[in-house]
Amino acid sequence: MLMSIRAAHLPCMARLMAPSISSVRARMTSRAVGNLLPAKCRQLSSSSETLGGAHPEWATSLSQAVRRGTTHLRLRESEELICGEPCCAAFGKRCLCRLSMFLERLSHIKHLDLSKCELDRLPEVWRMPQLETLDVSDNLLDDLPVELASAAKLRAVRAVGNPLTKGVSPQLQALVVEEIK
Repeated sequence: MLMSIRAAHLPCMARLMAPSISSVRARMTSRAVGNLLPAKCRQLSSSSETLGGAHPEWATSLSQAVRRGTTHLRLRESEELICGEPCCAAFGKRCLCRLSMFLERLSHIKHLDLSKCELDRLPEVWRMPQLETLDVSDNLLDDLPVELASAAKLRAVRAVGNPLTKGVSPQLQALVVEEIK
């Protein structure tokens, strides 16, 4: 009797399975089409042309930058930089504790945006071997560390909107720009 019930339900089961098979086909087709799009996006991102000045591959968190291996990291006004270390003098404010812990794993970053993070000093970004541009605009920096000049590939530092009461050292003047292009 159990065999006859199963055999009797086979046509019903086939009808139930049919929509799922067609949906699998649709997903497979959309994946095939989707595979073409990232290649085009990669081609666009590798060119100097971007839409609206925004780079399509900007990571917006430290873990995302590490996970994706992206070359662009934007931490502008990031809540992720709010210090959770009770021993730190900046506890509850933005500081460098977390960013400093991630620096070794961010060696692939070429473009780093730390603007509007209320930073009063910079992490050791000059240790990032691939870093080309650094945006630290609209922070609380009194000066820019001379060590920035030792960053091999660094070609531009945007620091507008900082007090820079100690000025910019002669070694860094060629790097400091108003806009990063």
